[in-house]
Amino acid sequence: MSNDTQGAVAETKRITLGLVLSWVFSVLFGVTGLVWLFDGQPTTGVFFILAAAVLFPPLIKWVEQRFKFTLSGMLRTIITVVLIIIGGTQFSDSPSVALSKINGTPPQSIPAASESGTNATQVQAAPEKPVSTPAATESQPAPAPAAPASTPAPAPAAMQTLLNISGSGTKTTESFTAAGSWNLIWSYDCSNFGDQGNFQVTAYDPSGQPDFNINPVNELGASGSDTEYYHQGGTYYLEVNSECNWTLKVEG
Repeated sequence: MSNDTQGAVAETKRITLGLVLSWVFSVLFGVTGLVWLFDGQPTTGVFFILAAAVLFPPLIKWVEQRFKFTLSGMLRTIITVVLIIIGGTQFSDSPSVALSKINGTPPQSIPAASESGTNATQVQAAPEKPVSTPAATESQPAPAPAAPASTPAPAPAAMQTLLNISGSGTKTTESFTAAGSWNLIWSYDCSNFGDQGNFQVTAYDPSGQPDFNINPVNELGASGSDTEYYHQGGTYYLEVNSECNWTLKVEG
């Protein structure tokens, strides 16, 4: 056999299923480890990168040439499985969340399977009815003591008659003393005069001076009657000036 033929045979490479799987899984584990390494799961990422290194063909060849030893395919598989299991135990997210981070898709909820012999359906749990609990018995407050019967307010004192007089023409009455408010009830009738007449009543204090705080009565007519209300007590006498018959009554 010639030297050219021997070189061609020496350069021929053998591609096996194990070699293909080593490339596939080393790349898959390496990419996954890098994703988790920079996505908040550094421990898991390191273990996946180590698993990828164990299966990476160029690294296997370099180690074999550099250190003059190699691992069997079964041993590399066992080491890879152990590293993947350890990395998985360090992962804090659920498998669905992990897959969503790798694929870039939101995690999907898996419907629960129904009983055997029927299709898997998602069962929506009926809302539980709230359990009503009897309300705590409130302590009944003691009845409030009965309020004492209110004492009725004393009835106002009945008005007393301080002066009661009737007459005709001009006249000065006797003095009277009112402790507080007092009323003047008056009336006049000029039928005896045969025409309309004047009827005037003025209050004077004991010194003989007219008390201008007491409004005088000043009427002109055939007859009339009314009541005047005064709210200033004291001692007074009245002076009547009229051509007619009249009556005066003071109450206080």
